Amino acid sequence: MEFHSASADLRSALADFHLYNSFSLTFLTIQRIICKVILLYRCFIEIFMDDIFEKTLLFDIYGELLTEKQRELYSLYYLRDYSLSEISQLKGISRQGVRDSVKKCYEHFVEYEKKLKVMKRYLDISSRVDKMIEALESADYDKKTAITLAKEIKESL
Repeated sequence: MEFHSASADLRSALADFHLYNSFSLTFLTIQRIICKVILLYRCFIEIFMDDIFEKTLLFDIYGELLTEKQRELYSLYYLRDYSLSEISQLKGISRQGVRDSVKKCYEHFVEYEKKLKVMKRYLDISSRVDKMIEALESADYDKKTAITLAKEIKESL
């Protein structure tokens, strides 16, 4: 489910909440509101984790193309979870300077990925290897499926 539709569901549930005063809320209405909040939270976590995974993987692939200072600022912000203020105090530069540097690093990574597509190929190969492992571990092991997947992986390299 997309984040925006979950957000719309939460808004509708909260609208229901405001229609009733706190004494006349039914258990079903409260349960519905709680379920929508949990759904929204799960969607947010999934989106957030996908974003962090992408930024970490881009750093792993293209991080060596940055200067030492850029690498350090990006690493502190995304990998070690320092705040912009903490990094600015630690490095003696403005918070805005840290933000601009980290943002510029990410923009560089996106440009590199658009041109080189290393992350896309990595994720594609990883997915195919997972399918191959799954085929090999299955009770009805199919040698032809494993060979086909191995050939696909080799072709994509």
